[in-house]
Amino acid sequence: MGKTGWIVFTIVLIFCSAGYGERVTRNVEVTAEEEKIRDKLGYEAIKEIHLDMDDDHSGSIDRNESTGFMKEDMQMRGSERARRENKFHGDDDAITVDDLWEAWFESNERNWNNDRVGLRAL
Repeated sequence: MGKTGWIVFTIVLIFCSAGYGERVTRNVEVTAEEEKIRDKLGYEAIKEIHLDMDDDHSGSIDRNESTGFMKEDMQMRGSERARRENKFHGDDDAITVDDLWEAWFESNERNWNNDRVGLRAL
């Protein structure tokens, strides 16, 4: 083996023994704010939903607007509507676009695929 061969062999040996050939796994946390940039279409969809629910265009969804949306658009009545409204608002009487985005970002449903939602290609 020539001089170049020994150099290449030595470099390969160093990389292999030092663990450089192993795949490194990192835990990276993405924030809701960063995800807005990465998922522009998703954020735009949330903005459209918010706009549809914000009847007075004040920039926030109040309890009257969410009640109206659940009754009229989602056809919910009685205790189911009240339960969902309380879950939706919590202690916040005014839901902004970013509030709605953060709730979506933190939800398990955000990771559902088409099979889970039931949207199979025909």
